[in-house]
Amino acid sequence: VVISWAYRGTMRYLSEDFQLKILKEVRDANTEKFSICTAYTSQSMIEKMAKDAKFKDKLEFLLIGDPLSLGFEGKRKAISKALKKGSSDRVFFANLGVLNTSTSRWSPIIHSKIYVGYDKGEKPIWAFIGSPNFSESGMGLHRESLIHVTEQKTLTGIDKHIE
Repeated sequence: VVISWAYRGTMRYLSEDFQLKILKEVRDANTEKFSICTAYTSQSMIEKMAKDAKFKDKLEFLLIGDPLSLGFEGKRKAISKALKKGSSDRVFFANLGVLNTSTSRWSPIIHSKIYVGYDKGEKPIWAFIGSPNFSESGMGLHRESLIHVTEQKTLTGIDKHIE
């Protein structure tokens, strides 16, 4: 991995322990809230992570870009319920179906895997971008990669992307 000299020390390549590294940033006192944008998640991963009080309390939103993989009801409802905060539903599913007379196909609009943390002033302070979905397979079983970003200009661009 080549990182320009200008960003040396503000971006790190990661190839393992994604879940632990993300949780470490989430639990940090400087992290007020965080958001996840992923193509896929698993119900088991959500239920596991929702047991962590800091994770559940600080999550602003989870955007799932390929919700058909979760079906239309059961798993989607369970994921929303596990991450609900009061009356606030913080899970959003991208639903873009394309229908015409000859075909019916699914066109997911989100395939990014981005994890972003914010400070009290709602400024992004860290991000992880890369290949792992927010699932147990993506975070631990598959050979995946993440870049941990702390450089402010890059963080601002990442934040604008997920808005």
